[in-house]
Amino acid sequence: MADGKLDYRAIRINGVKYRFRIKKLETEFMLDNGSTVHSVPNWDIKSCRERYYMDEFVNVPVEEYLRMATESGEQVEFGIKTSEIRKYIERKAEFFEELFSDVANKDRLDSEENL
Repeated sequence: MADGKLDYRAIRINGVKYRFRIKKLETEFMLDNGSTVHSVPNWDIKSCRERYYMDEFVNVPVEEYLRMATESGEQVEFGIKTSEIRKYIERKAEFFEELFSDVANKDRLDSEENL
């Protein structure tokens, strides 16, 4: 947390809260405690090739982000919008269910070992 701001964003999909942090080349999905459980290249979220993502969204002036945010009405970080994160999670719903289920089971087993 920097300057009173959270260093991640969250969205709720089907009653599940997903926390994520968009970085220049990847988006991290996190647990409640802030630990990263999975990272995805941003070009996979945009469903495009890496080079196209770099040319169109990373190597562009800041004004382009402002234009994209104004046009869409959404916050844009490195060309990624929250609606695109939502679509990605919905496309990969089964994967995310298994991922978070596995993490929850691992945490439960770890806490039982500490007894």
